Amino acid sequence: MEISASPKRDAIVLPSGSVMPFCAAMIVALLVTAGLTAATILLLDRPSLWRPMSAALVIGTLASAASIAPMIWGLSRSMHELTTAAMISMGLRLLITAGGLLLAIRGGHFPALPVGVMLMPFYFAALITECAFLVRLMRSVREARKES
Repeated sequence: MEISASPKRDAIVLPSGSVMPFCAAMIVALLVTAGLTAATILLLDRPSLWRPMSAALVIGTLASAASIAPMIWGLSRSMHELTTAAMISMGLRLLITAGGLLLAIRGGHFPALPVGVMLMPFYFAALITECAFLVRLMRSVREARKES
């Protein structure tokens, strides 16, 4: 395998119109996660968990929203840039989630364990949505390359 001196020459072009479905998938994932978490709190009949859930919802939403920006940048370019953007997005989401958790615990005096545990579904929902979207996009690009 020969490494190209110009990565742009061999760049895999992504199909247009990928940004809105990605953003919609991320929003749906966050809404479903919030709904399932709220349903769990209702089923457990633990009203004391609403406050930690609100902190987890805010932190998870901010982290996911911030991680969308690198993905939008990558989606408007080639597959190589999208892969890089996905790694940046995952790291950014992790930093914001960890920082938000520390801020909630230290500054907001939220209980550490409930907020941390409730943050995990939001983090993983965004991660799974992002990975599933990337895999689906890579498969469609691979199929398009086979046809041409």
